[in-house]
Amino acid sequence: MILLFAGEVVLLRTALNASNEYSAIVGLMEPDEVSTLPYATYEGYLSKEFNRFFFGAVSDCQKTLYLWFFSWINENCPSSMDQLNCQGCHDYSLTFCEANENLCYKTTQDGNVYCPYTICRYGILTYFHSRIKQFAVALLVLLCMQLLFILLDLMILCYREHDNKAVGLLKAGIDPTQVKDEDV
Repeated sequence: MILLFAGEVVLLRTALNASNEYSAIVGLMEPDEVSTLPYATYEGYLSKEFNRFFFGAVSDCQKTLYLWFFSWINENCPSSMDQLNCQGCHDYSLTFCEANENLCYKTTQDGNVYCPYTICRYGILTYFHSRIKQFAVALLVLLCMQLLFILLDLMILCYREHDNKAVGLLKAGIDPTQVKDEDV
């Protein structure tokens, strides 16, 4: 239980640090501007996965798997990244998407202006900042409850009611009515 508590404290610290970093970066960015600010903690991983998922979504029109994703994109990213501008279902489809898969993967540099993550970075960081903050508050409440349970467990361990003489004699297998007080 103590190890679980310690792990949750580390998780809480990591979440709060990431939230503070994302908040600082969002504060320096403009909503509809492509940012060239350096990436924060975990943002490199997030950008790689977001780019991969986005390019998978724009090239697959047969499945309804990506409908929730484009709904999120339409709400949180610039209009140049929405489903109507980016999803090309046929070879002859003409798209006006700022994100370009070939140019995005041409360099491995963070902040490539042709990558969907870079174009939508403000919306993504704003979204994650709000979610991480909510997660951190919930985790803090959970940690406080666990700390309370640990304290209550320790209090129960320390409290032990002592038996009176008669109960002690009965536990030892002696009839208390047969023993005089001076014999005990």
